[in-house]
Order: sequence, then C-alpha cells, then structure tokens
Amino acid sequence: MADNARIMEDINIEKLRKLVRSYLERHHYEAAVFWGDKVVTFSNGDPIDVYWLVQAYIHTSQYHRACLLINTYNLTLNGSLCYLAALCLFKVLEYQDSLSLLESAAWPSVCTPAPSSNGAMKDTESCSSTQQKQQQKKDGGFTRPIPDLDDMISLECSRQMLRAKIYEATDNSVQATECYVAALQADPLCYDALKSLTGHYMLTMKEEKDLHDSLPLEICCKNQSQIDLVRVCYETKVNKCAIDQPNLSKQMNDKSDGSTKPIRTKVDLDALPLTVAPLSNNLDIITARAEKLYYKCSFVSCFQLTRRVLEQDPYHTECLPIHIACLIELKQSNALFLLAHKLVDLYPETALSWFAVGSYYYLIGKNEHARRYLSKATTIDKVFGPAWIAFAHSFASENEHDQASAAYFKAAQLMKGSHLPLLYIGMEYTLTNNPKFAEKFFQKAVMMAPDDPFVLHELGVVNFNNEQYDAARKYLSRAVLVVQRLYGEGNNYYSIPSQWTPLLNNLGHTLRKMGQYKEALHYHYEALRLLPSEASTYTAIGFCLGLQGELEEAIEALHNSLSLHRDQTVAATLLSTFMDQLAVTEQPFPEDEDAPIPEYSNLSERIGGLRKEGIIINSAGSSSSVLCSIATNTEQQQQLAISLDHAMHDTSDIDVAPVTTASASESADTSADLLESSSVLSATSPPPNKSLLSIEDMVMDEESD
Repeated sequence: MADNARIMEDINIEKLRKLVRSYLERHHYEAAVFWGDKVVTFSNGDPIDVYWLVQAYIHTSQYHRACLLINTYNLTLNGSLCYLAALCLFKVLEYQDSLSLLESAAWPSVCTPAPSSNGAMKDTESCSSTQQKQQQKKDGGFTRPIPDLDDMISLECSRQMLRAKIYEATDNSVQATECYVAALQADPLCYDALKSLTGHYMLTMKEEKDLHDSLPLEICCKNQSQIDLVRVCYETKVNKCAIDQPNLSKQMNDKSDGSTKPIRTKVDLDALPLTVAPLSNNLDIITARAEKLYYKCSFVSCFQLTRRVLEQDPYHTECLPIHIACLIELKQSNALFLLAHKLVDLYPETALSWFAVGSYYYLIGKNEHARRYLSKATTIDKVFGPAWIAFAHSFASENEHDQASAAYFKAAQLMKGSHLPLLYIGMEYTLTNNPKFAEKFFQKAVMMAPDDPFVLHELGVVNFNNEQYDAARKYLSRAVLVVQRLYGEGNNYYSIPSQWTPLLNNLGHTLRKMGQYKEALHYHYEALRLLPSEASTYTAIGFCLGLQGELEEAIEALHNSLSLHRDQTVAATLLSTFMDQLAVTEQPFPEDEDAPIPEYSNLSERIGGLRKEGIIINSAGSSSSVLCSIATNTEQQQQLAISLDHAMHDTSDIDVAPVTTASASESADTSADLLESSSVLSATSPPPNKSLLSIEDMVMDEESD
C-alpha cells in the first residue's frame, strides 16, 4: 500500500484527475476515456475516479462498459454511481433491471419521503446515516464518498426522474406522473420534470395549478424575490389554455401572527412584476405571450410575436410548434414549406422537423403525404401531442370519421391531462349523428376545462340538436360571457376575432327557437359585425325579421344573403315565401287603389302600353339593364330587382306553399332546420351569374313572330 501511495504521488495523480475533468468539459471524450481508465487503475477503483470514467463512457455511448465498470468495483451502493448504472441500463432498453436498481434497498434515498397518488409527499420510516454507512461497509461498498454529488436533493430528484422515464417508456402514465411530481417536489428547480408534466399533458388544469401552488420553493430560494422569479417563470408553462391565469403579486396578506403570504392574481405577461421586469424581453416569456394569443384565436398577433422570437433564435424549440400552427391558420404554405425543409436538413432526428413537413402537406390538402410524415414524427416521439392531433385532423378533413376517432382516442390516451382530444372525439360523434356519445365526451372535456368556450359551444350545439333549448342557451350564453371576458369587458365585440361568429349565430338560433326574436336579432347583428361577408348571418336576420312581421326588412336581408352566396337554398325559400306573403297583405300601389288595372290580350299590346306610359324608351342608343315591371331611378331598387331575379332562377325547382299568411309562417318554420346548418361559410365558390332576358329582347322576339 505504501509503495502504491508513493507511486501515485510521484506521477501526480491529482493532476491526471483534473486533466480528465478538463477533457470532459471541453468535449474531448476519447481523451477523457483514455486517461480516466489509467487513473482508475492507479487508484484501485476509487469511487470518484470511477464516476468520471463512467461519465466519459456515457458521453461516448459505451453504456455496457459503464455498467461493467461499476459492478467490477461493487459501487452500486453509492448513490451517484447506482443512478449512473440505472441510467446506462435505461439507455440500452433494459427497463426492468434499471427499475430494480432504483428501487433496491441499497439505494441511499429509499428512506426519504415517497410520493402519494396525488403528488404530495408522505412520511416513511427514516434511516440514520450511520446505519447506511454500516450497511455499506458490511456489503463491501465504496471506500470514498463523493460529497459534491451525494446530496439527497439531487439524488432523489434524479432517481424519480429516471423512474418516470422508465414508466413512461412502458406506457404506465399514472406511475410516470407520480414520479415526475415527486421529482419536482424533491427539487422545485428541476425544470425537466415540469416540462414533461406540461409538455406531455399529464396533468389537468386544476392539477397543474395545485402543483404550482404547492412547490416548496423555500428549500431552494433564499428570499422572496427568488421565489417570485421561479413562480412567474413556471406560470408561463402551466394552465396555457385557461382563461383566468394566476400570477404572483407583490401584495401581501398580513396575518395576526405578523407573517405574510403572497396573494395570487392574474398573470400579465405584458407587465411583469418589478422584481422580474428584466424578463419582459426574454424569448421564453414572449413565446408564452404568443401561445396565449394563439388560444385566443388572435393568430395575426401571435404570428407577429413568434416571428420576432425566431428572428433572434431561429431554432427555439418552444416557439416553433406555435409558429407552425399559426402558419397553418394563416394559410402561409410557402413559408411553412421553407421552414419544414430547413428543419429537416438541420434536425432530421427530431419529431418537430417531421411534424412541420406533415403540417405543410396537411395545409395544401395532401393528407396521405401528411399522415406519412406525421406518423414518422409520432414514431420518433410517441408522446408528441401536436403530431397526434394533426394526424387525426388529416382523417377528419376527408370525412374519415372512424379513423379520425381512432387517432383522437390514441391522442386522448397519451395526453390524459388535455381536454382537446375529448373535444375532437365529441365533434366526430356529432358529425356521425351520435349526439348521446358526443355529449358524454363534451361533458368530460368541460370537467377538465370548465371555462373553455369551444367546449361550451359544442355542448350548446348538442343540446340544440336534442331540442333542449334551455340547456343550449345556458351553455352558449356562458361561452359568450367567457369570450367577452377573454377579449375585453362589456359588449365590445369589435375586438373579438371572426372565428366566434358561429357562436353568436347559434345563440341567436337558440333564442329564436324559444320565441325571443329581439334577443336573437341582437346576437345575429353582433355576429354580422364580426364577419360582414357571412351570408348565413343575413339569412338568420331575415328569418327573425320575417317571424316578427317585418317583411320588407326581412326581404332586404335575404337579398343581401343571396348577393353574397346565391346557392343559399334556405334564403331563396324564405325570400319566395315572404314575398308571396307581402303580395297578399299589401297593395302594390297604395296611392292608386281605385285605378283600373289594364288588360292586354297578348304581350305586344302590353309592351305597347308600357311604351306609351314612357316606361320603355325605344331609342337606338338605349338598352334595358334589369327585368323590372316598374321603372325606378334609385340604384338600391335596381340592385334588389337583380337579386330577386337571381333568386327566382336559383329556386325554380322549389315548391312553395299556397300564398296565405298561415302558409307563409309554416313554410318559414320548415326552413328552420336548414338554417342552423348554414352558420359556416361554404368552401365552394358560387356558380357564375346566369344571363338575364331583358324586356326589349322579349319585344324583339314578339315582333319577329
């Protein structure tokens, strides 16, 4: 022993140890392996020398050599080396052996608090460090500890993290969630655990909020400013879809004992607390603001922020999925094409790159190609939620409801904390005429996200189709209130995106079914403010006005609808009905009630009478532009006549009930079922205008005969 010590002193073993660490820090792993092996031989397997050689083996993917080295010197009783041995077994897919090492009695942290089912820490039987040392000596374990690495906080956090990864790899998401929570409780600054919980959608919104509030930040933060920093940073990662976001305020709640406790308020990422104000230009904070805007359907504002982030960091992994989603919503196929190819060239081994390629093909309508690349993304990372959702969307866009539902079910299985797969499953059941199952999944979704307006909207639609109008009104009104609170106080609809037009229209349809025509008109007019070019909104307005007896205003609204979309069958039917009703209830010439109506034996006599009255001017340079029985000089009446003639052509195959007041009302009611299905713009373009026959053409035909 004395000779060995003298030899080590002569060759300066400490200098060699520093050299090995230096090579590791500078990423010269082969040099670290070469000299680390010599140091371990000289020190006869000193634990600290074995530790650094194992690190070099791991960096060079020599996992089996690392395990063999640890077992050769019987160092699995050391916490740090036991963790590294389990990590190497995990890397070579030997999950059970790795889990056995992490849960063995030799693990130094087996006597630390263990996680319960709800993520809280429960007390277990404690062991003294003396007993551990005696057990290690009895089993012939390490002879030299590693003080810088053998702290219980780091070891327990690392142990729980590796257990969680093993459970997740074996599709045991419940156990994986508990281990991730335990890792975060052991070390609140371990962002890896929080990212896995939120990025893989393992917790619901309420569970995320409870976990965030229960983190023992006092064990790693020295003062309140540090606690504020951690909470604000973590709040950008939790409850991303929630309407009311909490934030840490500097306001303090004084207690009777003189202690203080921070009051939680809504987060304002545009005006951070003073203690963390320098983070306002941090790219992660800007990305969080962009994600909030995306869930609010403010895609243009979101795109501006994501583009700003990517200009500074083109490969920001947190921002890229949001940026890709914005490009899809804004139909920017060229930009998405360039981004996808750039990512594939640089990072072909990541799921995000192939997700971008699949998203591009989905955007341009090539769903088969999209599924091919999205499937590759899910193969690389099977818990990558956006790829699963987009994969299911590609089936749904082709009306492949069974396959879309199967993909959404798989997404729901992997994303247990997200309500979006449940929402999409319910929508598929709605499209396949299965409202009972649709409502079941919508109810599950609303339990996970009680303030999500999309879920509330779909629940209202299901109840409307089931003729449960009171329940439909409750859900739709609640969704409208959430949207108002999301975009601003009061009834300021001008700041609401046009994507919420169907919500307002559907609430109007529900109120119309309940006989509340004035309230229904209010919401239809507000929907018209959001999207003035929506033909179905004009149809709904015309329907409500007609039911109120305001036939002239109803006809004008229906004309506007047909001018925007001439294939609106409901609008054409209602227009014909209301015009027939108007013809019965009102005189065509109220100022000339006693004037005799001229009779003509044929068309020539009728045209001649019109010429004598000056309605038709027979001059070489003049031509009639519209088919109208009364000459008018106002441009508005001419446009209405043109629209009316268009409607007459388009509805020539529609049978209209006899012209009475009662039959007109009944016919309007029969059109109600068609009206609800017209709240979304048609994807097809209207047919070209048909040629119109003028009065002069009719005169020429008559004279030629």
